[in-house]
Amino acid sequence: MDIPSQGQKLKSLRTKLKLTQKDLVIEGVTREFISMVEKGKRKFSKATAICFMENIIEYAKVKSIDMDLTFDKEYLSRTVREDAEVYCKLSLEKCSTKEEYLEVLNICKEYELSNVMIMVYKEIGDKLLNEAKAVEAFINYDKAIEIIDQNNITEHKIRTLNNMGICKLRLLQYNEAIYYFNKSIELSHSTNDYKIYNKVLYNMCLVYSNMKNVYKALQYIKEAKERKDIKDEKNIFIKIRIIEALCYEEIDDYNKAIEIYKDLKDNLNIEDNIILGNIYNNLGIALFKNKDYESSKTYFNKSEELRIIYDRGCLSHTIIDKSMVYTYLKEYSEAIDIINHGLSLCNEYNDYKYLNKGYKYLEYIYKEQKDYSKLKETYNNILYHAGINNNTKEKISALSGIVKLEISLKNYEVIGEYMNMINESIDLI
Repeated sequence: MDIPSQGQKLKSLRTKLKLTQKDLVIEGVTREFISMVEKGKRKFSKATAICFMENIIEYAKVKSIDMDLTFDKEYLSRTVREDAEVYCKLSLEKCSTKEEYLEVLNICKEYELSNVMIMVYKEIGDKLLNEAKAVEAFINYDKAIEIIDQNNITEHKIRTLNNMGICKLRLLQYNEAIYYFNKSIELSHSTNDYKIYNKVLYNMCLVYSNMKNVYKALQYIKEAKERKDIKDEKNIFIKIRIIEALCYEEIDDYNKAIEIYKDLKDNLNIEDNIILGNIYNNLGIALFKNKDYESSKTYFNKSEELRIIYDRGCLSHTIIDKSMVYTYLKEYSEAIDIINHGLSLCNEYNDYKYLNKGYKYLEYIYKEQKDYSKLKETYNNILYHAGINNNTKEKISALSGIVKLEISLKNYEVIGEYMNMINESIDLI
């Protein structure tokens, strides 16, 4: 991209406003000097350039000519590189497609705009993360961090590390997620920057809850609840209390979990339908575990009604969780239909966690039904998605399931091949 010089910018503006060089003369600057500036033989000082630009902006107002946002009072005083930076930042605000981001990125590379390159990679990462493309998002965040570290820039680093942790969390790579959340927390302390600290604490609570490490999750929940500013961020506070309820479920204290959910539902005036859908879903799970099956169905249905409209990305969670009730009641045909509907949504939104959960539920049902053909198909689906998401643990689990199945069916001739695949996967751990 060609960025105009100071002289080219001056001539272009003068022509646009139908001004002569004589019209722009000010004390200490002759028409001849203006001519030399336009020809690239001289340059204005910064102060003079600002003075000229202020006059040009006034002329535009008098002539009722709209000026672009880039034509501020420092427009003429900026270097070509500074103009490229302004252009890239303004363009970044309007970017929506991959091609537009790449165009801005190429200009950043041409003019060595490291700080803007970081912003571009971070925004691409944010866009991909919102589209549930965690692997691709992580790659872009990693590129941003590489530039940040090479140039010793701290701006954007805390958020980027946190988002890298979220990517790993969504890919069920929990230890790596903890690594990035810890890095974000450490940097918050060392730079005294706590703008997103509560969000990072929430993510730490979430990852340890997902790992079923109740002790560590409750540690971070305690720290979060003790922070003076936590209730100023109402939604984060609610989400942390939801994780607290999940921890009590994990230690079989369902009454305490139900108490927390009902307290949130009844006393916090929750206006966010996404959060309310999550609470109804989790209340359905807790009531199911507490053997209140009809109430459980009621809250799953309430969650489904909200998520269909406000949170389609998590609709699969409610549907797959609801299938537990039908599975427990041995209504397998309906449970399978419900799970398959949920799996379809998981594929649509790249939700690997619930995709895996749904397949585990199918595994249980097909074992109960002794439907070995469908059982093997389920294991192969788990294998396929484990490969895509680089999840060695799930790959080994699925392969082990196939080996046990083939042994039970006395298909001994194929077992060796699967054992080799298990050994290869173990070597990668």
